[in-house]
Amino acid sequence: MVEKIISWVIGSELDLESLEKLASVCRGLFLMCRKPELWRKACLRVWGINTGDLNVYPTWRDMFIYRARPRFNGCYISKTTYFRSGENSFQDLSYQPWHIVCYYRYLRFFSQGHVLMLTSSEEPQNVVANLKNLSTKNPQVLVGHFRIHGASLTMLFRKINMNLNNNKHRKRRRGQGTTDVAETTFQIEMEVKAIRGRPHWQLVWRGYSVASSYQNGSHATSIVNVSDQNNFPSLNFSKVKSYSAESTSPLF
Repeated sequence: MVEKIISWVIGSELDLESLEKLASVCRGLFLMCRKPELWRKACLRVWGINTGDLNVYPTWRDMFIYRARPRFNGCYISKTTYFRSGENSFQDLSYQPWHIVCYYRYLRFFSQGHVLMLTSSEEPQNVVANLKNLSTKNPQVLVGHFRIHGASLTMLFRKINMNLNNNKHRKRRRGQGTTDVAETTFQIEMEVKAIRGRPHWQLVWRGYSVASSYQNGSHATSIVNVSDQNNFPSLNFSKVKSYSAESTSPLF
């Protein structure tokens, strides 16, 4: 029974911070929360068949804490700001305003291998609650999968053009070709890094490609330059308490 309770405390979000708090209650719970099999299952939940053996790390707990992986009890967030020129005033052609444009990029990972990505001008306090579950109602959120390769994360997102059939019929009536994009695939490579002794706290851009599939059967791939830190800043982790406030499923 106690093991079942501990399994629910950890949950699908792998909330090991709550497990550490539970271990501080008494010696009995401390020993239960330090069981190697418990931490081994947490590692299997993250790395699956690629978990491997304890060759580098002394314990399964050390592997879970220090081996590169994304965090699941919050969001990785970056902020990008740039200046955009406005239109000249019709009263004074010499006056040209400049606008400050700010947007955020959000990444939310799930231990089952899913990831959500959203680019929005909305500030984090208005967004993170909508990324709690995979079944988000925001049409701007992209749902994808991720894989861990050492300290690198590979993410794959697919966006299907739901309005393709309507556009296709309209263009045929106008005598135009059907060169609409049927599907867009985004592949992102990032590196997991530690910040000031906090493991898995930052994601750094390493690669970004966009592949487009057109209705006429043609394909095109674009490689995006992510070396500019102003356009592609690193994403830092922010814990969201509501994500692990209650468990929806146990660890095992």
